[in-house]
Amino acid sequence: MADDDEALQPNALQSVPPQTYPRLRFVLRSAVRLLDSAFPVVRIWEANQPGAAAAELIDLARGPEFALAHRLPGGARITRLSAGEFALLSTLARAEPLEVALDASLAREPDFDLGVALHRSFELGVFAHVSASPDGS
Repeated sequence: MADDDEALQPNALQSVPPQTYPRLRFVLRSAVRLLDSAFPVVRIWEANQPGAAAAELIDLARGPEFALAHRLPGGARITRLSAGEFALLSTLARAEPLEVALDASLAREPDFDLGVALHRSFELGVFAHVSASPDGS
C-alpha cells in the first residue's frame, strides 16, 4: 500500500486572500474515495460491522446513497454524505474550482451549507492540498 499524503489542516486557508476563495482548487487525499450507489451501501456496511445491532432487513430500494470511504491505520471508515456534500467533493475531485463545486452542490441540495460541508471535510481529513487558480478559471 502506498504511503498516504498528509491531511490538509484548516489553518492552511488563513493565508489565502478571501477574494480568491471562488477559484480555490482542493486536491483530495489518495486515501479517500467517493461512492455513489443506487443502493444503501453505507447501511449495508454498518449492518455487517462487528458489534452491529441484530440483523435487520435492509430495503435495497431505499437508495441512492452517497459515501466517503477513507483508509485509516488499522482499517477503513465509511461516512455517509448528503447529495450536496457528494456533489461538492466529486466536483472538487475533478479539479474544478470551489465556485463550480458550490453550484453543483446547490443544484443537488438547495439548502446546502458550504461552511458546514468544508468544516466536516477538514474534520474527516479529506483534503491533501489547496491552491488558487491564478487565471481566474
